[in-house]
Amino acid sequence: GDAMCARKYLLRCCIKHGINIPGRPCFLEVIFNKGSRVEQRVESREMPQDSPWNFLVEAPGVSLYNLPSIEVKIMESSHLVPVHMGSAFLQIDDILEGVIQLELPVQLTPIFRATGSPMISVAYQLCLHNSDFVELTELS
Repeated sequence: GDAMCARKYLLRCCIKHGINIPGRPCFLEVIFNKGSRVEQRVESREMPQDSPWNFLVEAPGVSLYNLPSIEVKIMESSHLVPVHMGSAFLQIDDILEGVIQLELPVQLTPIFRATGSPMISVAYQLCLHNSDFVELTELS
């Protein structure tokens, strides 16, 4: 069992698109392990408003002893300073085979209004080897 637990995986996570997100120019900031000493941040380019986002982020060194928490911040980008529109959270609790597709609720900042429940669609995969990769951006 211990060898299994110590195995290191590459997490590949694709943020596919937003659902019921207020239609504004925005980009994404993805924060792994917020507040820890191994915190990492990745920013996307500006996201298209009328087509899928398909923003792919990767984090190496994931194991059963070291499962990441992920915050996806949606940042409105039409002002001089980006404005935080809302966040979604992904907590990975186990090492699972294959591709996991989820819709995560977005907690909107009160100044933004949504019609319906704001969500983001994500697909993620934990890979041991490069050969395991699935093209996450091409999943429907």
